Amino acid sequence: MSEVTLRMEPPLAWVLLNRPEKHNALTPSMADGLVEFLGRLSTDSDVRVVMLAGEGRSFCAGADVSRLAQFKPADAVRFHRKLNLVCWAIRSCMKPVVAVLHGYALGGGLEIAEWADIRIAADNAKIGQPEVNIGLNGGAGGTIMLPRLVGRGVASYLAMTGEIVDAQYALSVGLVDLVVDACSLMDKARELGLKLASKPPEALWAIKQALSRFDEMSSWAGLEYEASLFGHLFSEEETRRRFDEFLKR
Repeated sequence: MSEVTLRMEPPLAWVLLNRPEKHNALTPSMADGLVEFLGRLSTDSDVRVVMLAGEGRSFCAGADVSRLAQFKPADAVRFHRKLNLVCWAIRSCMKPVVAVLHGYALGGGLEIAEWADIRIAADNAKIGQPEVNIGLNGGAGGTIMLPRLVGRGVASYLAMTGEIVDAQYALSVGLVDLVVDACSLMDKARELGLKLASKPPEALWAIKQALSRFDEMSSWAGLEYEASLFGHLFSEEETRRRFDEFLKR
């Protein structure tokens, strides 16, 4: 079974994280699949909007900790750089990308969503960047995009405490853009996608470029620095201890 699937509903395309039994926890192969689909859809003339969502009970609970725990520093950097490519594929996609959040949207899952153009969340979503609790910094551009969305103070609070917040708090600080009843999330997300698809694609692309141009001048350097920090932390005894504690729960 593919860990990332594609469902075409022209003018929408749904890119779906597909490890529901693991709350769609991220793996290197999932990162590869996301990059492949996003690259293909960017130039697909039948697609106006890309919808990024998760199968099952959650959008994405972050990276698969059971796999992370086996990483050496070089493995961690390689994985982070795969996630860097996902972030960049979302940012550089020629179509608007809408992240549809439900259940857990944590760690690398939330961080990927932060690179989307718009985030819509179910009212029962649990949102946060809890990597600090296992001795890590953000693993998918989180420390790059989070302060750009919510400001440095709120970003510091969320990243340094590892607090998991509800959708209404996320909305109040600008981390998500819309909150809807969980029962109607997919319908409301589809309505949003179709509304975007009704706009001139060239105008949407121009708006996306204009909004992101300034950030892109320094984002890649930031991603690379974050990757080096991520890898370094895998050499820390405290990180290993926290991995062990997490896996014994």
